Amino acid sequence: MGKKDILKERIKLYFDKCIHDDNKYLGLEIEHFLVDKNTLKSISYSKKGGQKDILLRMMDLGWEVLSKEGDNILGIKKDGSTITLEPGGQFEFSIKAYENIKDVKKDYIKILKDVYKVIGKNKDLILIGYHPNTKIDELELLPKERYDMMYDYFKGKGEFCHNMMKGTASLHVSIDYEDEEDFIRKFRTANFLTPFLSRLFDATPVFEKKIYEKNNLRIKVWQNTDIKRSKAVPGSLDKKFTFDDYAEYILKSEPIFVINEGRTLCTQRNRVIDIYDENNFEKKDVEHILGMVFPDVRLKNYIEIRVADSIRYPYFLSLLSLLKGIFYSSKNLEKYYKKSLEYKDEDINNLNNLLLEDLHCSYKNIEMDGFIEELIKDAKSQLCDEEGVYLGELEELIKKHDSMSHKLKKIDNKDDLLNEITAKNILKD
Repeated sequence: MGKKDILKERIKLYFDKCIHDDNKYLGLEIEHFLVDKNTLKSISYSKKGGQKDILLRMMDLGWEVLSKEGDNILGIKKDGSTITLEPGGQFEFSIKAYENIKDVKKDYIKILKDVYKVIGKNKDLILIGYHPNTKIDELELLPKERYDMMYDYFKGKGEFCHNMMKGTASLHVSIDYEDEEDFIRKFRTANFLTPFLSRLFDATPVFEKKIYEKNNLRIKVWQNTDIKRSKAVPGSLDKKFTFDDYAEYILKSEPIFVINEGRTLCTQRNRVIDIYDENNFEKKDVEHILGMVFPDVRLKNYIEIRVADSIRYPYFLSLLSLLKGIFYSSKNLEKYYKKSLEYKDEDINNLNNLLLEDLHCSYKNIEMDGFIEELIKDAKSQLCDEEGVYLGELEELIKKHDSMSHKLKKIDNKDDLLNEITAKNILKD
């Protein structure tokens, strides 16, 4: 067996060991901007009262250091959940996986209450897809060696690479797979559904302080961010996509940097297959390189769906409800898997491009409005009332405003905008 086959087998073995049997867990990662309440301007990490000071104060509330460089705390943890900082200072809450959405909500609220105890009365956390009132050139890049490497690496890799790093905020949900065949069905179905999820969870009304006239800026940004590691994994819908195919994709990827004996080393744009050999490719290396690609649907020790904007409560829970009702229902998974067999990679790309211009577009035998109405209805039919209510909220948003983005574009007062996107909305429930 040659080197390539050995490395590929180790990646596939990692996937095999991450099989979750009958688990039906949902994991949530959601990013927030820290802003000045009066101006909606960004707060800088290194300034007094910025993210650095906030994380330090949270240590008094029982949080522990997760990651740091020198004196700079960059991530903290407590009770299985984490807060980490993204390149532009975005606060990412990662909630440990649960079967029930009420438990995800409970942990989110616990984290949020701790943050609001220490951020000060003149600051707020907001949920929106792109920074509302600070351009990326004005945003401090977080003092983290690997972010410096990424920033340099992305030069020339796409028009909006740096916008992605510093200006965007996203919502990711992870789902489990029971075996390779279950992965094959869920991965294909998830890739097929990405345009519809993007359409439902578009929460980006502005780009670089100006109203964004089109739709789904997140699609546009990622289409122009190192396309070899972004958007759909090539072949996702063109064939039966297996663990072997994903491992092949990873071996051809450029990991930007690697960790060697605690040191972060730039890879000089070499591929995984060129960097590692049989003697220096361990589990920790596999975990690292799997996180160095950013497709719309990513495989790690779970399947991660990454196309939604950061969006206010209750709608981020609507995404959990929707995915639970589709992917953890054998009936619905089978239905949408069969639908996906009618489409190829090119079709999803075409549908994404149509969405940029028209949220009510049609493509081949898909009529967008009818499809998402049916999708929500199918998901809701598999949920208890307590979880289905979040899909009802989403339906109302779409009927009244088309999208959260369209709703926010109609607001021209900063105070009204803040009231709409503040993370504290969940505390009023």
